[in-house]
Amino acid sequence: MRTAGFSITQAFYDAGWRGINLEPDPSLARVLRRDRTHDLNLPFAAGPADGQTKFDVGNDVSHSPVSETIVEFERSGPIRARSATRTLAAIWADYIPMGQDVHFLKVDARGQEGSVLASNDWERNRPWIVVVETSPALAPEDLRSEWEPILTEAGYGFVYGDGLNRFYLASEKAELAARLRHPPNMFDDFVTQAQFHAQEAAELLSIRAGLADQRAQAAEQALLAIRSSRTTRRLLRLAGVIERARTRYKASWIRRLGKTLTRPVRKRWKRRRKEEPAKIEYDAGFTVLHLRDFDLHFANGPLLDRRGIGRIAREQFRYLSRLAATERSDGAEIGPSHRRMIRFHSTLHWCQSPLEPGTVVMVHDVTPLLFPDLYPQDVIDEWNQRYRLIAQQAEHIVTISHSSAQAISDMLGIPLDRISVVHNGVSPIAVEPNSTITIPERPYVVYVGADDHNKNIRVVLEALRFPDAAGVDLVLVGDSPSMAKRIEAHGLAGRAHWLGALDDGDLGYVLSRAKALVFPSLYEGFGLPPLEAALLGIPSICSDAPAMNELIEAGALFCDPHSPHAWARALRHVAFDGPPLGVDSLRETVTEKFSWPNSIDQLVTVLDRFAKA
Repeated sequence: MRTAGFSITQAFYDAGWRGINLEPDPSLARVLRRDRTHDLNLPFAAGPADGQTKFDVGNDVSHSPVSETIVEFERSGPIRARSATRTLAAIWADYIPMGQDVHFLKVDARGQEGSVLASNDWERNRPWIVVVETSPALAPEDLRSEWEPILTEAGYGFVYGDGLNRFYLASEKAELAARLRHPPNMFDDFVTQAQFHAQEAAELLSIRAGLADQRAQAAEQALLAIRSSRTTRRLLRLAGVIERARTRYKASWIRRLGKTLTRPVRKRWKRRRKEEPAKIEYDAGFTVLHLRDFDLHFANGPLLDRRGIGRIAREQFRYLSRLAATERSDGAEIGPSHRRMIRFHSTLHWCQSPLEPGTVVMVHDVTPLLFPDLYPQDVIDEWNQRYRLIAQQAEHIVTISHSSAQAISDMLGIPLDRISVVHNGVSPIAVEPNSTITIPERPYVVYVGADDHNKNIRVVLEALRFPDAAGVDLVLVGDSPSMAKRIEAHGLAGRAHWLGALDDGDLGYVLSRAKALVFPSLYEGFGLPPLEAALLGIPSICSDAPAMNELIEAGALFCDPHSPHAWARALRHVAFDGPPLGVDSLRETVTEKFSWPNSIDQLVTVLDRFAKA
């Protein structure tokens, strides 16, 4: 299915319709996931039975499994690949809630229309309209005699043809036949997509030009006002006086005498500072921590970051500072001639190229490179240009899971022997027992995070519409106003509750009373929320994807991140059948293995090994 151009479904998507797209070709599936973010895009094909089929990769004429009839007409030798197949009946059962109307079904199966249509249960699953391509692209004959009887016997009648596609209407929707009597025409104000986007682009350029002109005029007026102000003239005169005084002082005998008199004082002060238990110095954007065998220059920038990477950086700095003070109080210090300086950046995002020698950089994940279709192009460009160069300049890389290490090696071209794994620490979430936050009366699960594409909250919202999830509510926590729109679009008002951002005490209160945490991410470098929930004794439902399935072995349910039905069954399980086995075991594992002291011990071991290399 094309996502633009002559697509039958794009106009419906733009008008607010939502649907399911089947696309086995990975490159075309990425385009669908990029352009149809509100649709459910499944990476397999429809076929006569659940199993495997062959198809052509990257063919621009059509995007479905290829029959042997078509191969006879394609002499260019397309690249063949294999894909999983599901029957229409199975897809309907797994992904479409019972009783939900389906307005139309579009079938373009490159000669396999008959086997695809025959795989549906037409008595139970009845789209209003079925649109079928009349013949495969490049094939000279019309093959509809092979599949049209399936529709007519199921109670569908032909109502319209556009030269390539044939439209069939369900007998119970016969009143719609009049709407399909005439093709799109001038009386509908019909324009092609190319014309529509050209008009949009022209209007946007006109608006931008007007705004740019307004800003230029405002800037010119402001500059004139500044130049002519009395304050500016006085500041310029004062700057001249200061500069002349500074020049005279540099050449004066007073400066030379002052340096001579204060030199002994400076030396005595240095000796006294060595006796202090904690010694913290600053070096152009770094804080210097004197550890047992090396001086760690910790980059200050990430400490100001308000995202999760900033919270991790602050925890690392806090525990490293304690370690530096403890070692100095024990008298563990080696002379400067035996020490090596290491510059440590706790995240890639605050680094500036080129890096200094002896630099170690922490890279949490490379999610934008793994899912480029889910991110703006400027983000992908920044990773491919700036971040890739910085990572390759670093003498060593630290990351947070083995799956992340492999992804960094694959995506950034870093050898695995230059990457070390140090798991994050997990801090307990405080619980405010007197919180005033209103929680649902029905059993509920909690989602904590942003409305980013890779967080995949859509699959949980879709799951709530299945009968299996009846009686279960969803509470969403995070600073993402778009969540309210998602709830409305899915018709879940009253069952999905967006609370916005909460402080730790209120978050702990909401989470501690939930049946489970849901964590549907397509990929995570570490996956902190399920481990934080475990410390409260709360199980999780996680995507069966890295790094969740690497770090968590018990106390959680794992689901296909693309199957709402699987998530619906898991919601019912935790809400009414009890938590999964191993929740207490997971809490003990998190307490012992993922504490911040353990994390810092691992980090210091890595840095010490690097310092001695």
